[in-house]
Amino acid sequence: MQQLDHDGVALAYEEAGNGDPPMLLVHGWCCDHTHFTPQFEHFRHKHRVLAVDLRGHGQSDKPQQDYSMDVSPSRTFFISASNQIVLVSCRITPYL
Repeated sequence: MQQLDHDGVALAYEEAGNGDPPMLLVHGWCCDHTHFTPQFEHFRHKHRVLAVDLRGHGQSDKPQQDYSMDVSPSRTFFISASNQIVLVSCRITPYL
């Protein structure tokens, strides 16, 4: 896996393929990039695909800090680091 630095925290991602539009696969809470393995394998043949491990998940750094269900800072960073991508995101909403 590759890594990029965001505010001193290493964020891991896997990248493969070539073609437009590129796709960014963002997992939900308590998951990692492997959650999207079938989609990653399928789309990498015709698209540039990135599957990320958000802060505190998978192979990304897990700094001692407060964590919340809002992962938008990491997600926003990955989006701004890429150009014109399709965001594929998994949001888990608890059943009440």
